[in-house]
Amino acid sequence: MQSRFFLAFVTALTIVLAGCEAGSPTRQGQPLMTKAVVYSTQATIVSANQETRELTLEAPNKPGDNFFEVNVGEEVGNLSDVRLGDRITVSYIQAVFVDLFRAGDVDPGIGFAAALGTAAPHESPAGGVAEGVSVVAVIDAIDKENGLVGLRGPDGISKVFKVRNPEKLDDLKVGNKIKTTFARAWVTKITPRSAR
Repeated sequence: MQSRFFLAFVTALTIVLAGCEAGSPTRQGQPLMTKAVVYSTQATIVSANQETRELTLEAPNKPGDNFFEVNVGEEVGNLSDVRLGDRITVSYIQAVFVDLFRAGDVDPGIGFAAALGTAAPHESPAGGVAEGVSVVAVIDAIDKENGLVGLRGPDGISKVFKVRNPEKLDDLKVGNKIKTTFARAWVTKITPRSAR
C-alpha cells in the first residue's frame, strides 16, 4: 500500500533535483560529480497524542531506558492510524550534484525548488519533504599545474577552488558553466506492528 506514496515522493524528489534551475532552462550537462549520503533510524511508538501530533518513541538500542518525544509534521498523512507498538523509520538524504555545461547552455544564477509528499487515504502513515538549491557559475580561470579553478558566481565575484581530482580539469574550458545542486530530503514512514 505504501508503494504509491513512495513512487509519488521519489517522482517529486526527482523534479526537485533535475528541475532546480538557475537562469534559463538547462540542457543536459556532463556530470562531474554525484555524491549522496543516507541516514536512517528506527524507533517504536509507545505513546501517541493525535491532537498535538506528538509521539513518544523508544529507541531499540536501550529498551526501557531510551524514550524521547517528537512532533510529527503535517506532511505525515494518516497519523490517526498509528497504534502503539508500530515502528517509525526516519530517513535523511543529502546529495550534491555537479554538472558541466557549455558556455551558451545556461545562464549564471540561483534556483530553488521544494517538494512535499504524503500518504494517500487508507495507506500506512508516511510523508516526505525535499528541497534543493542550484547555483550556476562561470569558469574564468584554470590552473592545471596546481589543480585550481576560478569560478565567477551569479553575484559577479570570482573565487578560486582546489579541485579534488585534478584530472577532471582536462574536461574544462574557460567560459564553461558549472552547475552545483545541493539537495536534501526527509522521509518518514510508519510500519504497523503486525507487518513485522
